[in-house]
Amino acid sequence: MSAEDLYEVTRHDLRLRPERVLNAELVIVVCNCVILEVYQPKKWYADIETGRLTFEGALAPFDIRQKYLNMVQVVI
Repeated sequence: MSAEDLYEVTRHDLRLRPERVLNAELVIVVCNCVILEVYQPKKWYADIETGRLTFEGALAPFDIRQKYLNMVQVVI
């Protein structure tokens, strides 16, 4: 998957409670317990009909991405 495709898939149709994300500084993409990318959301949109959220943002700064990328997340 391209970097652009990953961003588009990540930013749309999130099933999260608005109070949990509106102040979020980072969106971390995890697949198969590995962090694939880190974004900084700039603006959130809610779809009232579906109850899903979408964000507009950009890649997190290099130093933040370097800290998280390819880390393995263990789910307990």
